[in-house]
Amino acid sequence: MFKKLISAMLCPIMLLPLFSSVPIAAAESSAIVGKWLWGSTVADLGADGAEIMMSRCAAEGITDVYLLVKGTGGKLGYLKTQYKNLLTRAHRDVLQETIDAAHKRGIRVHAWICVVEDEAYKSNHPEAGMWHYIRARDNNFITPYDEGYREYVGNVAKELAQYDIDGIHLDYIRYNHNANGWSERDFENLAAMGANIDRVKELVETTWGYHGKNANNSYIFNAYKNNDPDALIIAQYRRKNIKELAAHIINSAKSVNPNLVFSAATMPEGAYEASYADLHYGQNYDDAAELYDYICPMAYSTNYGKADNWVVTLAKNSIDKGNNVVMGIQVFDSVTSARIMTEMENIRTLMKDSKYGKGMLGTVFFRSGTYEYAKATY
Repeated sequence: MFKKLISAMLCPIMLLPLFSSVPIAAAESSAIVGKWLWGSTVADLGADGAEIMMSRCAAEGITDVYLLVKGTGGKLGYLKTQYKNLLTRAHRDVLQETIDAAHKRGIRVHAWICVVEDEAYKSNHPEAGMWHYIRARDNNFITPYDEGYREYVGNVAKELAQYDIDGIHLDYIRYNHNANGWSERDFENLAAMGANIDRVKELVETTWGYHGKNANNSYIFNAYKNNDPDALIIAQYRRKNIKELAAHIINSAKSVNPNLVFSAATMPEGAYEASYADLHYGQNYDDAAELYDYICPMAYSTNYGKADNWVVTLAKNSIDKGNNVVMGIQVFDSVTSARIMTEMENIRTLMKDSKYGKGMLGTVFFRSGTYEYAKATY
């Protein structure tokens, strides 16, 4: 399924060891070195922005670019669309420019779309908004089973698949919090699955301190761990909604181009805390293994207060659940170059492991525009 990948690893900021950079077709033992890239980062460089950026990427040893073409605001960063009112730039196709500049340098391009958060769609279709338990539709998240939105985002995937992209990368393919996703229809759906709605409400209200209850933030998660039937149904329901939405997007794109690679940015908790991932996000790593060619756990270790070997734990757990992994590496906020280099070395070591090396495909940096680099070749 996978195309040949470039044999290169790198560490950004201050010292960047650039290892053997060889043509994609020649790389039998290979590694993805990716970066998440906003379309605005390319456009802001001027008319030749794609050429400038892809030249930089080639110098860095980047093999894969994940270009944002539909952000949380819902605007679209490509011209070949029926939704002209949503265009970020009406007279410039940054996606096509990036494809042209990247492919001639042997760099793959993945169209990166934010799925469940969509401010523009929510504004135009408020009835599709996700319902907060006590504040109603006060956010920009979309109910994942909303029929109109499923049709829309499926059409976006079909449009993107008409470009000469290498893959589609799904972000925000999840609920954002256990406190969201509680419309009357949600309760009806849960009841149809056999849930005791009074118990469901008690689980949510006790956990988050709603309707005069004292908050116990571990309540619903402990219920899940203790096999409480209603907590398990909530988790099953959320997983079902997210999995079906992701499958619809993937199948829509495959109907146009069956050879695309599909990946997803995933919350890291799914690798080690199923109760948290299922109940908060509906994003389960067993489901991910069925859906995607690989996942990109967002291992932002400094923000999570974790040690630099946390990336190895996440990778091993993810692979044990059947996933191929391209680890998302933090290159923003308080992270240091030494920290990044250590995490990269940990990943490189794991790629040589007899058990995990086959599933450890590489790394991707979040994001271009938040770091600089210097290069040393040896």
